[in-house]
Amino acid sequence: MSDTPSRKRQDRSDAPDPTLVKKHMPQSHTAPSGPGFSAIPLPSGPQSAFLPSSPTHFTPLSVPSTPFGPGASIAFPSLPSSASQATSPALSLQTPTTPVVTPPTQSTTPTLPASSSPPTVKFRMDDSGKVHYHAKDDTQARTDHAARYMEMNASDFALFKNAGKRNPSDKVMDPVSGDKYVFDSQQNKFFGYDKTKAGKRGAAMDATLNQELLGKQQDKQLVDRRREDRTKSGQDTLKPFDVGHYNQAPDGSKFDVLSGKKEEAGFVSNRDHIPSGASLQLRDGQPAYNQGLTIAIPNEVMHRPSSATYGGRQTTKDTRDSDAPTARKRLDSDHSGLAFYRDTTTMLARTADTDFTQRSGAKHDYLDLTKPENRVRQVGAYRTLYRGNTRMHAADRDRGVNPGETGHTVSYAATSDGRLGSFSYSQAPSGSSGAPTQGSLMAGHFQEQLRNTKLAK
Repeated sequence: MSDTPSRKRQDRSDAPDPTLVKKHMPQSHTAPSGPGFSAIPLPSGPQSAFLPSSPTHFTPLSVPSTPFGPGASIAFPSLPSSASQATSPALSLQTPTTPVVTPPTQSTTPTLPASSSPPTVKFRMDDSGKVHYHAKDDTQARTDHAARYMEMNASDFALFKNAGKRNPSDKVMDPVSGDKYVFDSQQNKFFGYDKTKAGKRGAAMDATLNQELLGKQQDKQLVDRRREDRTKSGQDTLKPFDVGHYNQAPDGSKFDVLSGKKEEAGFVSNRDHIPSGASLQLRDGQPAYNQGLTIAIPNEVMHRPSSATYGGRQTTKDTRDSDAPTARKRLDSDHSGLAFYRDTTTMLARTADTDFTQRSGAKHDYLDLTKPENRVRQVGAYRTLYRGNTRMHAADRDRGVNPGETGHTVSYAATSDGRLGSFSYSQAPSGSSGAPTQGSLMAGHFQEQLRNTKLAK
């Protein structure tokens, strides 16, 4: 294969592209001890890494009663049938002597009573990774997706939704109405949220509504999604789990280019393509590789030991259904949704509940994944990476990730030195809602990982 394969080339070769193979082969790795998936010394037998089959109802999977060890399976618990409902506050009855007062005219925007308790955000993810708010869904959508809704408090939700994003934002959201605003802290003023305008800033709110929103903000009843610009030279430019293009951002992209081997507070990053760079190059040539979306992770303690596509693993042969074994990069080029699902579920399973900050090249605070807030950052960033890829595929089928593929479960066998061996993929069984898609399995996995942090329910 040449350095720059032609677009949609049919005569693909299994030989690895020398420009894509990493210089260093994987080394022996022993998974760290501790609770959760990170405690797994990779088994000699198959190990499952998939979720239940239905996009709206997840069938419980068995969980081993003994600690993970050789021959154990990774099993993800089932999702509850419905999200917790908020309890309405009790109303105080007036005494007979209290005069009747005509209530003031109500604002068109729902209001929250002053409270010291943070509000919660009720939301769901669709198969493409897009977030939908219960407050904005119509009655039919709420019925159809009742089992998919989950709740997080405002600050934890903002952490999840902002994860992986480096571009600036002044977005603030009312969790009761689902309405979004832009807040200018210099003017102490709220503006409408308009994607067609610079900075997404629409018309200024009238004085009455502005004052109402300021009150809600002071009472911490808004979801503060504001973030600084970390894309400019000289700024605090890179953190673990940042998402961006490998080295070229196409026109109109919502992501910038990651800055490569940036070091910050002991964090030495590597840009991990998902789907793999080699599979993208097979699909659409060198431009697809350069513009592919990547996530910044430490190389020696995450990328090398836990990536299914690091270095020579691209040529490992995997089996899908009853098909003949196929080189991983070629299979990934034909099944991008499966490739993303495999890479993400594998990485999340192998890094759970692990504090990487005591290891060389991974001393950044975000890399202590025993902390629930950091796990929310990690899961949120992979969700951001997934959503960016599904949007890219919607614009160009030769790029990104196809969430509509028939859903397949994933299992793998470890090699004798603890590295990832070959994978096998089997079509997921149908549930009450029909056959799952790869996208529904991915969205379900994200939701389950959030619930596991105990910061979501």
